Amino acid sequence: RSDGDPRHDAPTTVQRAPGARLHYSEAGAGTPVILVHGSLTDARYWERSGQVTALAPRHRVISPNRRHNHPHAPAAPEGPYDARVDAGDLRELIGALDLGPVHLLGHSYGGYAALLLALDAPELVRSLVLAEPPIMRWLPHIPGGEGVWEDFEARVWRRLGDAFRDGGDTAGLDATAHWYFGRPYAEIDAAWQHDFRDSVHEWRALTTSADAFPFVEFERVEALETPTLVLSGGRNSLGFNDLIDVRLHELLPNASRVVIPDASHEMFLDAGPLVARTLASFFAEHDATEPT
Repeated sequence: RSDGDPRHDAPTTVQRAPGARLHYSEAGAGTPVILVHGSLTDARYWERSGQVTALAPRHRVISPNRRHNHPHAPAAPEGPYDARVDAGDLRELIGALDLGPVHLLGHSYGGYAALLLALDAPELVRSLVLAEPPIMRWLPHIPGGEGVWEDFEARVWRRLGDAFRDGGDTAGLDATAHWYFGRPYAEIDAAWQHDFRDSVHEWRALTTSADAFPFVEFERVEALETPTLVLSGGRNSLGFNDLIDVRLHELLPNASRVVIPDASHEMFLDAGPLVARTLASFFAEHDATEPT
């Protein structure tokens, strides 16, 4: 697209050493907002959930695809992969596009990466939204979380990784569908089949990673002054996402928390308009905030 705005003449990929190309889409103008999707989907999630349409009138909305997700795979380089890699990719993207401090939103595993970037480079983050990041290794240290991580690792995570290793992508996706939806891959909604299939390279890389859930030191989170919104789905009350979000809210010195009623982990799909209004209000409040 070319309409006199040089930004729209720029390529929609950024080269990232050691060879990954980071694809992104953008819309609107104003203070930049970066939306980081979770696993088993890609940047198109933000269009489908209505967030881009809602935010673009006041912000430059940039939606990157994480390095193993559509349309990167299967060309994305192999090698050790976890949220620290994604955080590095985000830092590279912000620098390559000369964005300066951004509003940064991360959902699910994308929230993990967003938090790590804010901890590593707070000067790049104007405000931070964390929507149920799976900081699973906190659970043994949270009241009510004892044994939850160990059970998840043994009964879910290792089995997913083994399914990919032993049976390939078909077996891995089927095991994933049974875990996430309680039924075979062939029986889940067609839209989710499409997302799962397009995200299989990322999900395989993550479920077979040696350290998919790197530990985040509590002291580092307590020292993060960035204005932060912890966004939670109300249906997850007392589940592991809720336990982690409560602890995040307790630790972060400049945080608020909003629980979206009758919403699951997929709060952006379950209650898109309400979430969009919540985000617009939070970003507007901090549009002039300078990172500390």
